[in-house]
Amino acid sequence: MAAVEVRRVQRLGSSSLIVTLPHSWAKSVGLKAGDSVIIASEGRTLRITPITKSVGDDEEVSLDLRKYREPRIMSLALPCLYILGYNSVELKLPGELPKMAVKRLASKLIGVDVAEEGEGVVTAKILVDHGRVNVRFSIKELTNLTLKQFRLLASTVREGYSSGLEVELRELNDEIYRIRSLVDRYLHIYHRSPVTHQNLNIPLAISILVLLSLVNSIIQDTIEVTSKLNAKPDHQLASHLDDLASVVPVIGSLAFSPSVKRALETLEKAEGVKKALETLIAGEALDKAGVVVASKTLDIIKIIQIIAYAVLCVGLLDGVKDVKA
Repeated sequence: MAAVEVRRVQRLGSSSLIVTLPHSWAKSVGLKAGDSVIIASEGRTLRITPITKSVGDDEEVSLDLRKYREPRIMSLALPCLYILGYNSVELKLPGELPKMAVKRLASKLIGVDVAEEGEGVVTAKILVDHGRVNVRFSIKELTNLTLKQFRLLASTVREGYSSGLEVELRELNDEIYRIRSLVDRYLHIYHRSPVTHQNLNIPLAISILVLLSLVNSIIQDTIEVTSKLNAKPDHQLASHLDDLASVVPVIGSLAFSPSVKRALETLEKAEGVKKALETLIAGEALDKAGVVVASKTLDIIKIIQIIAYAVLCVGLLDGVKDVKA
């Protein structure tokens, strides 16, 4: 049975009101003076949740990688610790080449300052404050990058692959890696950070971020495969890609404002492109590269449909709540 007691509200300064927390409760949850709590407003009720300390909150972590000889382990160590939420990292590496690989990867991560300390030792200070990670910005940024990817894919299909597109693709992939790593870091630590994202359904937003990252990977793979197959220009297929790209900005806005109407419109648009692509494949008008692009795009459509259905469910639930209110 929940403990219930009455406490008097007191004034602090000219406008603030305070109330003390029960000592027995604070002790039971390990709350001390100076700790932070999450305060969530639920109508006439305030919910107070302690921000617990976990492995990712440690001041420093040190890994001795000298016993490993697999290069991928050397290169993945820092990104892994970055994603897990560590803020100070020391890596002991077997030689200079691994140090160069770590520094090269660090340059692709947001808010990482790398320094060398002695032979074979690299330290990294991660200056990202996870309590200030803006999930709205992350969704908007990934949405913009996804739209750029779609346009790049459509351009590749319409005009063929070129060295200029190769440079643009490399820069775009680096930016996606930065944002995706920041998003992954947020996914691991958001639950113990102060929730300041007002009017945002956090589980829905995180689902959209993850699925957009998957779309990014599929588009990137599709462009690379298309370049290797020397695809011939196909304006009709490129036009369908442009049609599908038009729903990407809508997906970003749906994370902030779940709308049943716009979710249904997104499903309708995706279904229309799906039928058009299936018709192209069945008509055998596409070359080998075109079939790959169309098939991969059908996979992307499935992901877009998952996002739209999730938004639809959230929007319907919000409508039920509004009716009950």
